[in-house]
Amino acid sequence: GSSRPEGVLALSALNDVNLPKFTANDIPLFLGITGDLFPGVQMPPSDYGTLIGQLESAARDLTLQPQSGFIKKCIQLWETIMVRHGLMLVGATISGKTEVENVLAGALAAVADGENYLPVQMHKINPKSIKQGQLYGDFDENTHEWSDGILALAVRFAANADRSKRQWVMLDGPVDAVWIENMNTVLDDNKKLCLNSGEIIKLTPVTTMMFEVEDLAVASPATVSRCGMVFSEQVDIGWRVLAQSWCERLPERVREYSAQITELFESCVDCMWEMCSRKVKQPLVVNQHWLVGNLLHLYLALINAEIPLDPNTKDISQKEKELKLDLLFWLSLVWSFGCTTDADGRGVLNDFIKELAQGKQMQEKYQLICTDPESRPSAKVPFPDDGTVYDYYPNGQSNKWELWTKRITGFDIPKDAQVHTVIVPTVDTVRNAFLLQMLVRSDYHVLFSGPTGTGKTTVIQQELMKHFDRESFVSISFAFSAQTTANQTQDMIDSKMDKRKKGTYGPPLNKRCLLFIDDLNMPAKETYGAQPPIELLRQWMDTGGWYERKTSEFRSLVDLTFLGAMGPPGAGRPHVTNRYQRHFNYVFVLPFETDSMLRIFSSVMQWFLSKFPGQVSGLGLNVVKATVDVYESISAEMLPTPAKSHYTFNLRDLSKVQQGICLCQKSSLPTADDLMKCWAHECQRVFQDRLINNEDNEWFAAKMKTIMEAQFKKQWKQVVKLEPLIFGDFVDQKHAYYQEVVDHQQLSDVLQNYLMDYNQFAKRGMELVLFLSAVQHICRCIRVLKTPLGNALLVGVGGSGRRSLATLATFVAEYELFQIEISKNYSTTEWRDDIKRLLMRVGGNAKEVAFLLADTQIPKESFLEDASSLLNNGEVPNLFNAEDKTQILEVCTAPAAQAGRVGQPEVFAFFTEQCRKNLHLVLALSPIGEAFRRRVRMFPAIVNCCTTDWFMEWPDAALRSVADHFLHKVDLADDVFHGVVEICVEMQKSVFGLVERFHKEVQRYYYVTPTSYLELINAFKEVLQSKRSEVSKMKGRYDEGLDKLLNTEEQVKTMSTELEELKPVLKKTSAETADLMVVIEKKQEEASATAAIVSKEEEAASGQAEEARVMKEECQADLDKALPALQAALDALKSLKKGDIVEVKNMKNPPEGVVHVSKALCWCFDVKPKKVTAADGRTKVDDYWEPSKKSLWGDPKLLDRLLGYDKDNIPEDVMAKLKPLEDDPDFDPEAVKKASVAACGICK
Repeated sequence: GSSRPEGVLALSALNDVNLPKFTANDIPLFLGITGDLFPGVQMPPSDYGTLIGQLESAARDLTLQPQSGFIKKCIQLWETIMVRHGLMLVGATISGKTEVENVLAGALAAVADGENYLPVQMHKINPKSIKQGQLYGDFDENTHEWSDGILALAVRFAANADRSKRQWVMLDGPVDAVWIENMNTVLDDNKKLCLNSGEIIKLTPVTTMMFEVEDLAVASPATVSRCGMVFSEQVDIGWRVLAQSWCERLPERVREYSAQITELFESCVDCMWEMCSRKVKQPLVVNQHWLVGNLLHLYLALINAEIPLDPNTKDISQKEKELKLDLLFWLSLVWSFGCTTDADGRGVLNDFIKELAQGKQMQEKYQLICTDPESRPSAKVPFPDDGTVYDYYPNGQSNKWELWTKRITGFDIPKDAQVHTVIVPTVDTVRNAFLLQMLVRSDYHVLFSGPTGTGKTTVIQQELMKHFDRESFVSISFAFSAQTTANQTQDMIDSKMDKRKKGTYGPPLNKRCLLFIDDLNMPAKETYGAQPPIELLRQWMDTGGWYERKTSEFRSLVDLTFLGAMGPPGAGRPHVTNRYQRHFNYVFVLPFETDSMLRIFSSVMQWFLSKFPGQVSGLGLNVVKATVDVYESISAEMLPTPAKSHYTFNLRDLSKVQQGICLCQKSSLPTADDLMKCWAHECQRVFQDRLINNEDNEWFAAKMKTIMEAQFKKQWKQVVKLEPLIFGDFVDQKHAYYQEVVDHQQLSDVLQNYLMDYNQFAKRGMELVLFLSAVQHICRCIRVLKTPLGNALLVGVGGSGRRSLATLATFVAEYELFQIEISKNYSTTEWRDDIKRLLMRVGGNAKEVAFLLADTQIPKESFLEDASSLLNNGEVPNLFNAEDKTQILEVCTAPAAQAGRVGQPEVFAFFTEQCRKNLHLVLALSPIGEAFRRRVRMFPAIVNCCTTDWFMEWPDAALRSVADHFLHKVDLADDVFHGVVEICVEMQKSVFGLVERFHKEVQRYYYVTPTSYLELINAFKEVLQSKRSEVSKMKGRYDEGLDKLLNTEEQVKTMSTELEELKPVLKKTSAETADLMVVIEKKQEEASATAAIVSKEEEAASGQAEEARVMKEECQADLDKALPALQAALDALKSLKKGDIVEVKNMKNPPEGVVHVSKALCWCFDVKPKKVTAADGRTKVDDYWEPSKKSLWGDPKLLDRLLGYDKDNIPEDVMAKLKPLEDDPDFDPEAVKKASVAACGICK
């Protein structure tokens, strides 16, 4: 036993078990409680021998600071390992969890003694980066074969490994009930991992299951109670150790200035963090250590760029170096701590940083908790008074602050440039591009966050395409959606990597891959809050790779730099775990200020209008200001709600207005008024077409009139003479350019002709009523299709004509239409095959194709995810296999070479660009229910990358036109026809009114679709036809009855006339009849006497009939007996053969039975006997044998004669002769058979 007192042992045990899991604020409270429970007990210092020294040495080897709090955590971890085989390291990001593990492992290897202290082998897995079946193992769905999971393999390896090493199975990821419950048998005293295959793996004494997590918010008590706990906090280590370690890693030429740098850190970091955390709003959750890391990364990146560090190059003077280090520190401070807040926050931090740079005391003025240093160093070059700290950067030549606008030089738009490819540099874009370049060139990951439309994606893609050396960098871009999975992400990245060596993959040799992920925070969270794609990427950040899912081997990925862009959390965008975000340098991108927007769009507009007449080109700036006014007004007042979830406006919408105006030619806009009308039309198409009700439309119309008056100094009615405004390029074939349509009837006629042409060639024609509202929708769709990179989102209830009108619009635009055909067995495989064919069509064959996808053709949300990817990037990840890629190379290599794109990656990039250019996606979705809102939230691209056209309820004119068209063929009087049409219209309108009332009173939506209206008309036609048929049938019956009555009347008249004519004849006939009656009476008497005689004869005849009946029954009974015998006789005859007959004929002394048969045959066939002397020698007897031999048995046709014998007319004398034979025993067939078969058959 121990020599220590019992109180010391108990207190020591309590401390060792509980102190590691307490927060810094709870530890004093716990120590107070134990002090009261164990008064006067003093804890002797723990003796770990050489372990403490080796922990400090291992920390220094990793360029870490062996601070007492850090070493204490290492000791707590070791003590927990000694008593628990399952434990959790819990704590906020950058609190030292991973480094505690690494330092302890290094120290244990250094002090290994073969007993307790053993070297460590780690197996690190992120359990949320793969599916549960891939973690533990699973049965194949098809073959039902078991395949081991990554964790199962790691535990089995640890169980079978040599016990000279400790095996740490590290599960570095969120703990939740989805996967951790399967670990309960491992963590309790069983120490067994039980797999679904039936295998049980027993842990060895040197195996430890370790979990590294940020929190235990969703962990079950059953799991927590089974594990030891070690809790880490940032206060345990503090931010200063990060700065100190960073200073130790500085390049040699600046390491001597560590004191100057440390002084700057000490004077700024604490107060800047307090301002960021307490005084300003943070769109993204940040912590102090992350921002300190961002500061250190950016500072080093700027040092690498601005100060010559290579010993072989000429160095700069000490004074200049000190000046540069000071300037670069303040720039780094601004764009690390100062760039994480919104516009209002930047205003607060601007004043604070300026005063901080002047060396002022800040605590009292800003009411800070942290204390000011005794002396705060001021900036060697203070910030200018004009503008903000965000407007300046240090010029490397002059070492003075200069405006970012000075970096905007030499911007010129080529004459043949397309509008959508023009990117106008602004302060924001130049600044963000500079930060991106600096950080990427020092191999740091970059994350841009900000509202939609702030240029995040544009800046990154522009830099990737134009400003990174293609000899040193390759780029990969893709976007996340709510449906993205970890497996998809892994496959997408793996497919772009080349094999370097076994287990190591990366971009082509001597190149670095810049991997840009847009909408980084879009993947939907699981039940317990994890985002598997994010966890997969975090595993790469922490371990440099991930596990290959088929072989479960670890795959290292090298030479990768991640770039991310995402909107701030909220509005359907989840918060990304801090454990992943901390690997990025984070910059919050603000929406463009009005001046920046004016600069961007006025540059492009003035360039475009430079070739137009002076009165038109002079309005370029007015057009831009008016558009910005519309954008700012609608963004401020038309806010998204659950019913208006697509009311999200961004700079893409401003760009779409500009692109629409740039569709015009010089002939389209001869006057200033034409330009105003075009501007109004484009604003309506981009902004108004997505509004969902009349109230919003009326607000927009009023706003447009106000802005026109303010910016153009003209009244709306002075400019717009014809409403609605419609522009198109297909009405006048002689002048086929984008222009206003001034004759709506002509437009309708032209589209009607197109519809007729379409119906002539299409397999299935369309019967459309082209009322004005439908014509507008067609023109809107054509406008989007003709716009570069144009995609349309058509939103309307079923039956509103979305697909039909889009089909006609595609025909008018002379594009190919592509649709999928949904069947019962249509699956993801068929979908992917269809998308392959589509992309080969647009990318390989350069055909302009409109891909129409309706909500009824989306049985799986993954289809919409692929469509979202097409909208974002023009490609679907992991779509093409090796064979497909070979085909793409064959088709695209030549055209890519003509465009100056050489090499396999460039050819694929060219193919993707062609897909984006030639593919126009038209989505037809319904706003009914929650599905539309969910899809808008999960797939932002369907709103951001599409021009929305909201199909509202049909106006009165449309209802009237439809009723006119479908009732026109019904035979109705003009007044009745018009009355019926008006009734149909009023009925539909009245239902609209009831729907509004229903919504107000019950707060529920009821949708009346155009299909209902068509059903109303068809129902009327059917009822009318039915009633007409019924009336016609009744009328026919009445007509037929009337005809019969008339015919009867005619017949009665005829009969009356005939009766008059027959009256004399009748009299004469009556007299004759009287005479005749006398004769008849006499005859009747005679007949009565005759009847008596007949009656007697009848009685006699009845007696005879009865006798005949009895005789008949007897005969029938005899016949019933005879018929089977007859049939048997016939069968016996038929069975005879010719040889049987010959046998009888050849008999010299026939038996008696044969003689009797021969005699009977002679009687039947009237063969005369031969008189021969009898046996007594005196008398003559009849011999039938000899005659029968000659006449019968010798006849070859005897059998035929027998079969054809007239059995029904046998003479009576023959029958009298045959009768005695029936009772003759010698004539019995069985007796005869003994003598002859043939005779037996004939006997029968």
